[in-house]
Amino acid sequence: MKRDLDAVTKLNVDMRINRLKGLINLVRQNKEAKENLDQWQMSINPDLVKCNAMVLKSESIILKNTETSSTERGWNNVIKDGVHIESVPLKDWILIFHPRDQNKADFLMREIVNISRPMGFRVSIGQMYRLQDRGTNSFLFVNAIKESMRNNLQMIVCILPNNAKDTYDAIKKICCVETGIPSQCITSNILDQSKGGKAKSAITKIAVQMNCKLGGVIWGVKILTRNTMVVGIDSFKDSSKRNHSVFAFVSSTNGTDENTYKCTKYFSRCIIKSNEKEDEKTPSVVLKNFMIDALNAYFKKNNTYPDKIFIFRDGVSEGKFLYINDCEIPSVRLAFSEINPNYKPNYAFIIVNKRGNARFFYKKDDHFQNPPAGTVVDKTVVKNDGEFYLIPQTADRGTVAPSHFYIIDGKNMTLDLVKIQTFAYKLTHLYYNWPGQIRIPAILQYASKLARLVGESLHRPHSPSLDDKLFYL
Repeated sequence: MKRDLDAVTKLNVDMRINRLKGLINLVRQNKEAKENLDQWQMSINPDLVKCNAMVLKSESIILKNTETSSTERGWNNVIKDGVHIESVPLKDWILIFHPRDQNKADFLMREIVNISRPMGFRVSIGQMYRLQDRGTNSFLFVNAIKESMRNNLQMIVCILPNNAKDTYDAIKKICCVETGIPSQCITSNILDQSKGGKAKSAITKIAVQMNCKLGGVIWGVKILTRNTMVVGIDSFKDSSKRNHSVFAFVSSTNGTDENTYKCTKYFSRCIIKSNEKEDEKTPSVVLKNFMIDALNAYFKKNNTYPDKIFIFRDGVSEGKFLYINDCEIPSVRLAFSEINPNYKPNYAFIIVNKRGNARFFYKKDDHFQNPPAGTVVDKTVVKNDGEFYLIPQTADRGTVAPSHFYIIDGKNMTLDLVKIQTFAYKLTHLYYNWPGQIRIPAILQYASKLARLVGESLHRPHSPSLDDKLFYL
């Protein structure tokens, strides 16, 4: 069934172009449509719009022991044997499981110790907690976590018998809100040893996630701009409260050290706000406070405030740009002045839209195909100078979708547009949940993951002890 749906929804380039031209011809030949167009003195061009584009240089993915520039198809093969740039030894952790998953728990414990070692991620044998075989899953797991709490406990790993949302939510609430300990939930079916290499491949990905959640750095890209901070902001509706949404804020905290890979450590905050009443939780007020906290977190790590700040904002339609200009951008400036009246960093406020309708096709030898990764379009089909489309990924099937970037405030940014485009492209390589480029800068995807976790499962802000960890991966 999925294959049949893909045949309709994921059209290849030639099919999409033919259907677009077919639709245009139908409109042009329809008498009533033609009369309406004539009335408005409009016409539809039968051809696709031609525009120039630029292809950015491919990025090198750097691990501690290796480097690869072959990133067009991702770098999953490199991750298997690559040593993480920075790892946090996992010495004290607990694995909680149902009695019927005993064999899978033994398999996970054995394999994660072995698989993580070549990565430079040292995982010691953890405590195994076997649940009783009676009671509801959510009660059993929560009770086990409470009984297992102790000083220096670094992580809680749970093997879940199924995908029941109430069990997952209960575990995440007690770990993320009440105890402030990173957690990893694994559904038991992916640990099925009969699947052969698939189970071990899944454990490799789990090990990467666990290191991230402890504060590790998996890979990096070369970012030449020094003393730079990036910020990602997104929102998500709270599923438990009507007319409430989560406002999530994630920023980078490393940007000054020589010979290290910047924008790979993070600070995260969120809040749940009402969409109806204006109070101290309005986005503009919250943004100012979060920005101050983020700048102070950056200062604590680098002993200086950033010289350049890139703020990427998602979850905003074009109709709300005026609100961003009138409320959120002044809040950012106010945060700078509250840090120090003389603190005036170069900054750019950039809105990112990944759900647009625009599609681009690359013509080569009279044949159309998807544009290569790193394609940038900033002329002909954009309205303003600080606007561009970025295609960071390649696509084997269907038609690749670009992300639309609007620089709505960047007058004092010393970097030119091409350097900003290059910087945004670099950031699409830094999402540790996927060994490949993603459609938007990683900092925005992290904000999206945080907002979704809080809006769907926690319904409360996370514990401050998790601010410096990617606990929401």
